[in-house]
Amino acid sequence: MREGHACITAANSLYVTDVTGPGTLKIVGKVDMLGRAGEVYMRGEYAYVSVGGSLEVVDLSDPTRPNSVGSVLTTGVPHDFHASDSYIYVADGCGLTILKHVRTLTQ
Repeated sequence: MREGHACITAANSLYVTDVTGPGTLKIVGKVDMLGRAGEVYMRGEYAYVSVGGSLEVVDLSDPTRPNSVGSVLTTGVPHDFHASDSYIYVADGCGLTILKHVRTLTQ
């Protein structure tokens, strides 16, 4: 959860929800994935989503307009991952993959 928001996956989509009200859950944003969305991990302005045999990175800087900013193929299906500093650690059933997350600045 990040600043009153949480992410959930269903079918081929990632949903950003507002969880600031007690007992309420309101969908505020949605982004379609390239396949069936699975596990999701949030850190900072990003969500990392397991999609089939890849890890998809979603920019959450505007929770109402989440945006897929990249993906990387993995050797297996990612089932656990963690982001720390500039690195993403992905366990995919075939081993551990360590990725460097580089943020691209746009004008």
